[in-house]
Amino acid sequence: MFCINYCTSRCTKTNINLPVCLFVPEPITKILGSPELFINMGSTINLTCIVQYAPEPPPNIVWSQNSEVINFDSPRGGISLVTEKGFITTSRLLIQKAGQSDSGLYTCTPSNANTASVRVHILNGKYSLRFLFLLKFAHIDKV
Repeated sequence: MFCINYCTSRCTKTNINLPVCLFVPEPITKILGSPELFINMGSTINLTCIVQYAPEPPPNIVWSQNSEVINFDSPRGGISLVTEKGFITTSRLLIQKAGQSDSGLYTCTPSNANTASVRVHILNGKYSLRFLFLLKFAHIDKV
């Protein structure tokens, strides 16, 4: 919070000063959804990064997987990015036909705000439902 004295009137014999406080929020970066995502192999990974309260839209948003910048021109193909800049900036990373190599920690890094991350797990077909079932009960036991 930033506070100053502000002169409200110069039309009277005495100046009237009032304190004025200005709240400037810190920029917030978040990836929508859970901090851990479970995606079936062959499905599309859809990650949405939101940047709000930045003084201006971020000039650049870099996506990385396991600390490696994502290459949209890689031979793998099927990776696209859509970014909409504004008061709230949205960056959507789409990865089609997810495979095991697409598992890992994905990080959204705006050039003028903090980073946000999500861990993506790729599930292999017939074991997917059993894994999620066991994970659910493992979570309940910890509560």
